[in-house]
Amino acid sequence: MVEKKRITSAKVKIREVSEGRYVNGEGLNPNYVLSKDGKRLSRVWIIGTLVRRFAIPEKHFYSITLDDGSSTIRVKAFGSKILEKLSEGDIIEIIGKIRKYGDEVYVTPEVAWKTDANAEAMRELDIRTSQEEWKRRSALVLNYRKQASDAEELKKLCADIGIEEGEVESILEAQESVEAGTQERKLHVLSIIEELDSGDGCDYSALIEKAGLEEAQLDETIQELLEEGSCFEPRAGKIKRV
Repeated sequence: MVEKKRITSAKVKIREVSEGRYVNGEGLNPNYVLSKDGKRLSRVWIIGTLVRRFAIPEKHFYSITLDDGSSTIRVKAFGSKILEKLSEGDIIEIIGKIRKYGDEVYVTPEVAWKTDANAEAMRELDIRTSQEEWKRRSALVLNYRKQASDAEELKKLCADIGIEEGEVESILEAQESVEAGTQERKLHVLSIIEELDSGDGCDYSALIEKAGLEEAQLDETIQELLEEGSCFEPRAGKIKRV
């Protein structure tokens, strides 16, 4: 019989969960949220202020909403009194598993307790330190990817510097999502440029209005398209697809 290894809880900001992508695990692997920076979040440890509470005591159902300043998330307990004594305004620590029902990603608690502002401040420092370390490890993985002939060689290179196989896989998975999103944005912008081009190019002002992207994101996409030669600027204020 295969022994299941308990998943370590990840100390994260709620935004990392809410902005991530929910992934259904294959086989016996757990479901998880893939954060934008490549963390696989299945079991989390979060701190936040309880801003909303709903309960059906006779059915032992309790739902609370936590806010940690970065985002909010619901924590739902079915058939359990774990959340029973928590009140709005309390600062709460929760360890639990990420679940999804419909379009909502939420947490089912394993344990929950009241804490204070000092613990919340210490958590901010912990998360900031761990994020810097994760950025460093991610940069190493992506740099080694340029040198490796395939995924197996990359994993071996990373193992030599203490980066585990699962970390490599999650970082690459997140990077693939970023690259796919970038390519999708490029195609989107190119199609709009072509659509709005009456012959002498597309007006930048019309492109900004139609694209539906944040200005910084659109500027970055346009710059990449210009650099790769997919479009050019026939004159100031105009852009044209090649």
